[in-house]
Amino acid sequence: LIKAEEIPSQHIPTITGQVATIKIGKLHFLLWDFAGQEQFGYLWEKFIRGSDAVLLMTNSTLENLEKSRYFLELANKIVPYARLAVIANKQDLPEAMKVEDIERLMGIKTYSMIAINPDNRSKMIRIIADLLDMDPGVSPLLQPMFERDQLMDEVQKALEQGELKKTVEIFEKISDICLELGDDSLALDFQNKSTKIKGMLESMKSQQN
Repeated sequence: LIKAEEIPSQHIPTITGQVATIKIGKLHFLLWDFAGQEQFGYLWEKFIRGSDAVLLMTNSTLENLEKSRYFLELANKIVPYARLAVIANKQDLPEAMKVEDIERLMGIKTYSMIAINPDNRSKMIRIIADLLDMDPGVSPLLQPMFERDQLMDEVQKALEQGELKKTVEIFEKISDICLELGDDSLALDFQNKSTKIKGMLESMKSQQN
């Protein structure tokens, strides 16, 4: 969600761990997304150690929240000075507990989330900014992320309307922003998409001639 990659409509469990780097101004953030399954418990301490912030994303049901309490206890033990928060996912489901109730149960700041909704990219960035006491309303350092989110919406509309030239331009802008954010792999992905559509446009042009 944070990296602006395509979001699957169904959850695909993280098997080991995924790493992403984002850049905000002169600050580089190394993001770890690791498996919550018990068989990977031996990895949890290694991933958490040295973290400045720990975000625990959990389904908003009582059963999942009770299971997730262990992660908070582990984080408090391994990184006692890290910023901690809970992201209560799947808030759109009928069995989801209210955020206020989750916050009381878990004892720490809790944010609501529907992770499969790409519109929540900006919200996720704001959560990180809030957790680290960064003000997204006044800090120009976060602007590239919000600009990328806006361009993601624009490119989706351009694709739906068949505006391929505009799509190419937006893909290239997104690629440049990804480079600015330090995400070279995602920048290359959008550049490749731009190149592919350019090829389609050239092919269409040659057929017309």
